Amino acid sequence: MAEELKLKIRLELSDFLGFQFGQLRKRLLNKLLFFTILIYLLPFCVVFFILGEVDFSVLLSPHPIILLLPGLAFLMFLTTYFASKRAYTNDPQIKKEQEYIFDASGFRFSNDSSSATYLWAELNRFEESKRFFLVYISLTKSYIIPKRLLTATQIISLRNLLVSNVSTHAKKTRMFGWPLRIALFAVPLAVGVFFGLYKDDSQEYFDQGYAKEQQGDYAGAIADFDKAIAEDAEYAAAYNHRGFSKGMLRNYTGELEDCSKSAALKSNGSAYNNMSHAKYNLGDTTGACNDLHTAVSLGYKEAQRAIDEYCPD
Repeated sequence: MAEELKLKIRLELSDFLGFQFGQLRKRLLNKLLFFTILIYLLPFCVVFFILGEVDFSVLLSPHPIILLLPGLAFLMFLTTYFASKRAYTNDPQIKKEQEYIFDASGFRFSNDSSSATYLWAELNRFEESKRFFLVYISLTKSYIIPKRLLTATQIISLRNLLVSNVSTHAKKTRMFGWPLRIALFAVPLAVGVFFGLYKDDSQEYFDQGYAKEQQGDYAGAIADFDKAIAEDAEYAAAYNHRGFSKGMLRNYTGELEDCSKSAALKSNGSAYNNMSHAKYNLGDTTGACNDLHTAVSLGYKEAQRAIDEYCPD
């Protein structure tokens, strides 16, 4: 290999746009990755920290906001295109012919109005893509060397020089950043997929029962809640909703039993509210009012209207 490698470079608009789009893809990927993780993890965190429940199936829930991300990406690329084209047109420095001289100590950059010399130890890193060599003199500032202007021999020579002298920086950039980014997305998603695929059928039966309950098919809802409870004997929400459905079919004793079981498994205002409904219809007005007050104290504010109407004292 020659002791010195001289290159003469003149950037075209396509080179400048290609570089800017490449940088945008990196920044955009980071932003989209962050927002995707946030969108998927936020509901899970809300359920865990506010409700105190661990529900990994939330990670698999569809998020309509994800559909906005492609539009956001397109807008960012469009904005970058026009901004880069305007910068290339208005900045004569970008279009000037540049000379690079690489040797064993570093490289020298020059054009008809400026020059700079850099030792290898002063460089931050280098990156090689299909179209460019990018020699970074800081974390964000780099010199652009399009491969289209180099011969095959020059490409090999430049690559060898950069790898030999800047390999430590390059390895840190390539080997540390990507695995971390992938792990941030893959780990929570993998956990969600695992629990989504291998969870028992209780959640599915509960969802079916709840849908039927909302449609007024209380008998069908009870049948599905029965199946959910058969899969998970401590499914507090299934007991509560089965009790509510029984109450809607005027089986108040069954409503009281199920909702009491739900409240014992997990103290919640909805169960106490349903217990009050059963007790009131079974003639226990005092017990019904006590349960309504308990429901309000547990955050079930809807019970206050029943207190105002049936428990004036």
